[in-house]
Amino acid sequence: MISVTMASDRSFREFISKEDWKEVAQQIREGYKPSGAAFILAKAYQLLDEGNLKYALIEGVSALELALGEFIRQKLRNDKYLVDEIKAFWNLPSRSQLAAMAVGRDRISLEQVKGSLEAVEMRNKVIHEGWNPPDDAKAKLSTLLETVAEFLAGPRFRFPPGNSGNATKPVEIWEQQAQK
Repeated sequence: MISVTMASDRSFREFISKEDWKEVAQQIREGYKPSGAAFILAKAYQLLDEGNLKYALIEGVSALELALGEFIRQKLRNDKYLVDEIKAFWNLPSRSQLAAMAVGRDRISLEQVKGSLEAVEMRNKVIHEGWNPPDDAKAKLSTLLETVAEFLAGPRFRFPPGNSGNATKPVEIWEQQAQK
């Protein structure tokens, strides 16, 4: 008797598919290079996957701050007039910057914004109070990382589990899951 486990269909969909690899190759041919925010986001996800919540929160919010800056610079294309007009934005707390930017993104739900704001608050407690986040902070942090990914240019960011177990299924079932 063979026993198999798999985290969920959602975690399966987070793995990179053949089509994703083709998109990544095309983006690289077109000159895409991962940004600083993308690198920090990947590190935050690695720390989360390893269970190191405290440092994952710190890196996650750092990725957020970088991603918002990159996103705005890309949209403004260094237009001096517009850059001058939003100088006050950079004096807002990270939570306010996130709320202001995220509500205008169709692919970020209001629940996702709220969860991300809670993760930023957790990071602030880690930094300013030496707080140790409980295990249930993982969900809020995951939400934050997914939100940050929505501000990044380039191919869609994926968050596959590091250890999702083993799974054996007929090819047809795998193909059905890939279509979801």
